[in-house]
Amino acid sequence: MKFKLPHQFTFLYFFCMVSSFNCQIKGSLKGLTSNRMELNKFKINIIDSNHYQCESSVTKKNKIFIVNGIDIKYCISKLTKVLVYIWRPNCKSKSCIELELLQSFCDKYTIELFIVAEYFDYTKMNKQYLIERPIFGIDTYYYKTDFTKKYLTGFLRDLIHRDFTYKESQFYYFENAYFIKEMSQLEELN
Repeated sequence: MKFKLPHQFTFLYFFCMVSSFNCQIKGSLKGLTSNRMELNKFKINIIDSNHYQCESSVTKKNKIFIVNGIDIKYCISKLTKVLVYIWRPNCKSKSCIELELLQSFCDKYTIELFIVAEYFDYTKMNKQYLIERPIFGIDTYYYKTDFTKKYLTGFLRDLIHRDFTYKESQFYYFENAYFIKEMSQLEELN
């Protein structure tokens, strides 16, 4: 005699079998989301933009300033040549440049450098870099999202002051507060 399950039990059997498999994502989601919750553990080094007055100083280098695009736009409005670098802390690509090398390049060509972290990584952001300004983190609460592409698009719209869609570029060049161009490679600045 062949055993037959009624349709309701077939569905229940199938559901139990599927739910018994364990699906797990291993690794970090850094880069897809902001990872801002990680920073909340280290509040002592996190400062909101109200306390940053745009000047560089030794005492501010070890802090992480949470900003939006309007804050950075205000800071660069007083400067002649500015490069805003969207830094990916865990990037291994050739387009991702060491911060000290980028600072040296900017110093050589008298360009002011603003480093904005694409996402939060406390260990990398809190490291002692030989750079003139602190590393900035994007205020995800201001942009009301934790998804990288969404808050970066909002940040860049505020910074560039026009309708803009984030295209994975890392370098944004300004002269006399006017947006000149975006670049994927630093070599494109020439």
